[in-house]
Amino acid sequence: MQDTQRNEISPCESEKAKKVRGKNRCKNVQGLKVGKTLSVTFYHNRVVGKNSTSFVKHLGILVRDRNKCPLRVHSWADIEEYKLDHMWKAVTDKFDSADINCQRDNVLKHMRRLWNNWRGSLHLIVKSKSLRDVLKDVPEGVDKSDWEWLVKEHFLSEKFKERSMRNSVNKSKLIMPHCTGNKPIREIIYELAEIQELIQSEPSLINIEVVERCFGPQCKSNVVGFRGETTAKELKGGNSSKATLLDELNATRKENLSLKRLLDNLENTVAQLASIYSCQPSSTPSSTEPDTCI
Repeated sequence: MQDTQRNEISPCESEKAKKVRGKNRCKNVQGLKVGKTLSVTFYHNRVVGKNSTSFVKHLGILVRDRNKCPLRVHSWADIEEYKLDHMWKAVTDKFDSADINCQRDNVLKHMRRLWNNWRGSLHLIVKSKSLRDVLKDVPEGVDKSDWEWLVKEHFLSEKFKERSMRNSVNKSKLIMPHCTGNKPIREIIYELAEIQELIQSEPSLINIEVVERCFGPQCKSNVVGFRGETTAKELKGGNSSKATLLDELNATRKENLSLKRLLDNLENTVAQLASIYSCQPSSTPSSTEPDTCI
């Protein structure tokens, strides 16, 4: 009995055992050799397409790095210009584009949004615990002295509390969600434009070729844009697809129905002919008079 109780896992221990999202490391950026950069494409003032995910991850790392982005400020506008230049250089050291220098302000605006979102997640910690526990549980990657300043001088200030309450009220009035998922609408529009351009330039391409030209090889169980029930193997024609099998089944059913109708018609024709012949008189002459001998 004691062994059984010892092997039981309490709900708290079960919660601790759950896997959570790990630290944002962006290994492909960290692994770049000195002088090497990743090429990115800007569309409507944001990076889209290849390397866009790595780009955003890198920005997220920068705004959390206290050596590059200060934490002891009340707003992004309080960050000094030379520190913004330092962060911008950390971006251009890893990424490049034909119009990268024209996108500085747009990239910094994106970083400001990521920074505000991160600070918002830190504020949730303050709202969910007592002050004693909040000061004791310093978030990973945050210096203790910076954390104490952020809690006492910023999150607990009357000005911040007033703004936070106003934002909560405004958010509750939203009729539509501000996003459609983890992929930005800008990225979706860019991908659709890329697909349309490819189809117009090479109309002979089949669906799977279009998808792989735009999104890379499709090796998983589902194909981009075709939901979960269609696989790459089916679109490539390696085996008979579900659609092909369904067409063949429907064709067989139609053929069977046609044969059944033909058989019914033949049976009706035979029955009609039999009825006609059974009603006709016999052609053999007969006489009721007796034969006479001469």
